[in-house]
Amino acid sequence: MHRHPSAGRDAPFSNRARRLLLAAAILLFLLAALSAAWWTVASARSAILPNQPAAAILATVLVLAFAVAARALRAVTTTGALAGAFTVSLLFLGGGAGAFAAIALVFLLTFLATRLGHGRKLQLGIAQGDRGRNASQVLANTGVAALAALLAWQGQPSGMWLAISAAALAEAAADTVSSEVGQAVAWPTVLVTTWRRVPPGSHGGVSLPGTLAGLFAAALVTATCTAARVIDPPLAGIVLLAGLSGMLADSLLGATLEQRGLMGNDAVNLSGTLVAAAVTLVFS
Repeated sequence: MHRHPSAGRDAPFSNRARRLLLAAAILLFLLAALSAAWWTVASARSAILPNQPAAAILATVLVLAFAVAARALRAVTTTGALAGAFTVSLLFLGGGAGAFAAIALVFLLTFLATRLGHGRKLQLGIAQGDRGRNASQVLANTGVAALAALLAWQGQPSGMWLAISAAALAEAAADTVSSEVGQAVAWPTVLVTTWRRVPPGSHGGVSLPGTLAGLFAAALVTATCTAARVIDPPLAGIVLLAGLSGMLADSLLGATLEQRGLMGNDAVNLSGTLVAAAVTLVFS
């Protein structure tokens, strides 16, 4: 759980424009889900194949639309959008439209959680800045999932690598959602190592609503990966466990090494996804 830099005071978009952009993004994510359903039904494989030019064109359009929508919503910076397009492309390459639907869901969950209770976060000085997440933040959260998807595309056993990718995505969603929901609600926050009361947004701080929200986010991402045939149903429990383990590891690192200035926020986030990957590798 991490403290965000204070948000700026400028409002480059009107409330109506923001609502329209959010509606457009949601429509995009629904399109991704429909694409995943079409893809998995129409093809026995989930990866992009050289003899599927129409599928490759669809993938390119969806990835570009995803990056543009994320930038328009100010969820990411320009470099963050470019990094996101790169990682999403690798996920699409290795896991097909099902993996794209999963990363789109991760983005939607984290976007909504970040904006939940924005006024309270502004008052506490822990709201995310208006510019959105930059390239290093995007790569720290999605880089492991993208690399695992690339390895799934390159060789065998692809099922194991896709499970690792799904677990990393589940962890990324769980960590961000738990942190943002925990900061948004007026509920006691405690340090995960000592259970001492700390201010919301403190490194390593956890709360009951935030933890439950993180569990829900990880379960939703896992269910999406299972339904879209990114992972086999028997692996769903392992992926969920791995995602929650990574979320816990993130909090522990935040309460210890990050609290002492020995690790940065991006390094902690990356470590959480690596723990999720390791747990999946051990138990799958």
